Amino acid sequence: MKQQKNPFNFEETSSSSDYGKTYDFPSELQAAIGLISMNFQSLEDSITDTIIEKLNVDREIGEIITAELSFKNKVNLLASLLHKTKDKHHLDDDPDFDLNTYHKKIIGAFFKCEELRNQTLPLVSF
Repeated sequence: MKQQKNPFNFEETSSSSDYGKTYDFPSELQAAIGLISMNFQSLEDSITDTIIEKLNVDREIGEIITAELSFKNKVNLLASLLHKTKDKHHLDDDPDFDLNTYHKKIIGAFFKCEELRNQTLPLVSF
C-alpha cells in the first residue's frame, strides 16, 4: 500500500501549487465543495441585488456601495433596509403573519449559510 504524504507537513510540499497533489481527495468532494462555493457566491450576489433595489439607486452606485462590504456587513445592511421598508410590503394576507419574525429567520439563515461555508471550504485546497 502506497503511503500518502502528510498534507499538514509543509516541509514535504515544495510550493502551494503542489499542495493539492500531496493528498488525494475524492473528486466528488471537490465537486461538492465547488458547488457550495458557487451557490454561496450566488446568495451573496442576490443579497447585493436586493440591497441595490431597496436603496433605489443606480446599479453602478449600488455596486460601489456594496463592493467593499463583507458578507456579514451586507446581511446587516439588508436587515436594516428590510426593517426600514417593512411597512411598504405585505407578503401574506394572514393577520397573524409577522414580517419581523420572517426577516429575522431569513437573516439567521444567511448567517448559518456563511458558517457552514466557512466550515466546508477549508477542507480542500484546490
